[in-house]
Amino acid sequence: MLLSRVRFPFAAILLAAAATFCAPAESPEGSTTPLSFAVQYDGSVRTGPLDGRVILLIASADDPEPRFQLRSEPARSAQGFGIDVEAWEPGTAAMIDGSTFGHPIEALADLPPGDYSVQAVLNVYETFDLATGHTVSLPPDRGEGQQWNRKPGNLYSTPKTVRVDPSQAGTIEIVLEQVIPEIEGPEDTKFVRHIRMRSDLLSEFWGQEMYIGAHVLVPEFEGPFDFVFVDADKDWYVRYLEMMLPKLEPGACFTAHNVTTRRGGWVREFLEALYATPGLETEIDESGNGLSVSYLEKGAD
Repeated sequence: MLLSRVRFPFAAILLAAAATFCAPAESPEGSTTPLSFAVQYDGSVRTGPLDGRVILLIASADDPEPRFQLRSEPARSAQGFGIDVEAWEPGTAAMIDGSTFGHPIEALADLPPGDYSVQAVLNVYETFDLATGHTVSLPPDRGEGQQWNRKPGNLYSTPKTVRVDPSQAGTIEIVLEQVIPEIEGPEDTKFVRHIRMRSDLLSEFWGQEMYIGAHVLVPEFEGPFDFVFVDADKDWYVRYLEMMLPKLEPGACFTAHNVTTRRGGWVREFLEALYATPGLETEIDESGNGLSVSYLEKGAD
């Protein structure tokens, strides 16, 4: 199990199990301190309420940003603290104090006084009504590979240098006023195609639309061809047709699997493209999963 490779406080900062499965963690012993941090988010950046995990980062160095300095190895890590928030509204403070677990130092009271670069991040959770009947609140992947400090849609604050002294009373205020932008998809090239397709199984299980991606290496097709069979990357059927049509010999056959008039979505789009192509006669085999068979008439452009 991945978490067995790191100390528990580090995992506690980043992760929060559903209350129905895990009891809340106890506060660090001997952790009294008059110092606290009040974290809130700007409602103009993202509307609430929000669920998620607030992660406070305290780093001795300001480059890179503190959110990129939290690591499982204590000797190489910035200081971090984490708390859950539920139905969190803009302008409402989430408090981090002596009762909050940290890593690598478990208690705020034990943090050496000094000038630190301080930053906070909200790892936004979503609620999923699973096909199993369970309801869970989890941080979905946004194409970043479950990296909370780079996840599109997560909120974060601009780092600032402040004096942190756990022996002194006070509240350090932090406002999450920025949002991590969406990841721009890579551009297709002559030989590489980037596919994003809906997964029926995952969508059914998670209770909402779920997509998977793939990078496809496409060989160069010189042609001409007298027969083409397509059975992959369903959302790309129209593109395959457009790509192969100029390379078909007169009298050639273009076939595609999983095509039936009973389906909509990409199938309907593909059928419309077939029927709209001059000189292409198409028949549909409705048996099984379906098959389209298109014949390019001789003399057709």
